[in-house]
Amino acid sequence: MRPRRARSLGARVWSSRARRGGLLAALAVLAVPLLPVAPAVVAAARRAVGGAAARSGPVPGYVTVSPAPGSRTADPATEISFLGPPIGAIGTVSVVGSRSGRHLGRLLSYSTGDGASFVPARPFVPGEQVTVHTSLPVAHAAHGTFRFLVAHVVALRLAPTRPSFSTDVAGVDHFASAPTLEPPVVRVDVRTGAAPRVDLLLTPKGPTGQPGPMLVAPDGHLLWFKPLPPGQQAFDLNEQTLHGKPVLTWFQGRVVDGHGEGVAVIADEHYRTVAVVHGGNATELDLHELQLTNAGTAYVTAYRPVRWNLSSAHGSADGIAYALGSVQLLTGGDLVIGWGTAPHVTVMSASGAVRYDATLPAGDSSYRAVVRPWTGAPTSRPALVVARAVAGSGVTAAMSWNGATRVARWQVRAGRSPAGLRQVAVVASHGFETTARLAAVDKLVQVVALGAGGAPLGRSGVVRS
Repeated sequence: MRPRRARSLGARVWSSRARRGGLLAALAVLAVPLLPVAPAVVAAARRAVGGAAARSGPVPGYVTVSPAPGSRTADPATEISFLGPPIGAIGTVSVVGSRSGRHLGRLLSYSTGDGASFVPARPFVPGEQVTVHTSLPVAHAAHGTFRFLVAHVVALRLAPTRPSFSTDVAGVDHFASAPTLEPPVVRVDVRTGAAPRVDLLLTPKGPTGQPGPMLVAPDGHLLWFKPLPPGQQAFDLNEQTLHGKPVLTWFQGRVVDGHGEGVAVIADEHYRTVAVVHGGNATELDLHELQLTNAGTAYVTAYRPVRWNLSSAHGSADGIAYALGSVQLLTGGDLVIGWGTAPHVTVMSASGAVRYDATLPAGDSSYRAVVRPWTGAPTSRPALVVARAVAGSGVTAAMSWNGATRVARWQVRAGRSPAGLRQVAVVASHGFETTARLAAVDKLVQVVALGAGGAPLGRSGVVRS
């Protein structure tokens, strides 16, 4: 069954970062239902935004709302979310702004059936207090009534980071059968032990090669690549499970002042987009996190800057430190380390010995790097290009199938008509693109991708030699 489009279920304060003398706080928000947060982290976030009175978190037997009771950082375009009851049990919702007055709106149910959002017909006024009254048992509120303050949202007038890259330089892969794919080359160094027996998931970006989500085999050869439109980047490619089936997930969008503005893409084993996750509460999704749940929902992050005095949190103009990277623990104790802004992915033993190192071209990087077993079966046809030899007889056939992970061999067929094609060669699959030199063939050529047992997986179009 095709999954329904996911939607953001509201937001909570997750952390803050001081900017420009501590007067601008970029708030990271997480779609509810919330992930558990350490008490110290919650306390620090509340102190940083002056929201000590805000109360959040699920309470058994009560309805969780967002913005949280006592919150002081609500967006003027916020929805009011009720997590727990089905829409029919929510009843009448009264919303009144201290300056904007009574607000009409609509209740929209979550696709999971465990809550709804009140969507106001018009925005709130920055600086005002909003009073919400329901007949529900709201956590951290008396008799179903709670209040929150609307923040002064800052419009970041910063130009997005526009990735600049070249494809006519060393370190870029080029394929005769897939000329639109120009990813960076991944070089592999196996030092001790064996390379991982699973695939490497990357989102390369930088001056060398196209940006986009990329799957790489343990020996470094390309398995799948999706080049992105100009101005967009990909982050956080991962394999997850949606409704019991494996999927690929990644952020896609632009980067503004160190955070993402875009969407989360979910694709199945055929590389078809099955869902696009958008932000709620007038936000675009951030690049840092996307976690699918067994309920078919997603935890995501988003940023919305508001003006705030952060002197109590020791905010300063130069108090920002950006750190990127990832660590994945493998069975047996090995670690996969993605070095963030450095162009390396390293597999280390529990004792610290380097077993395996994969390297992108200098200047390129991948926000995270993970290894996962992935089986891809694209719905597209294999690609084939046939070129005659410059001197002498014969032709060279170049064949590939972007995303196909089960191809073991290629059968080359030729003939004078499509109905008369016959096998003229069988060659082992080698890397992303396999080439075969044929002494002499008829005018028409086709290739068939074969699995390990010899079963046909897909056929290219018929190409004139």
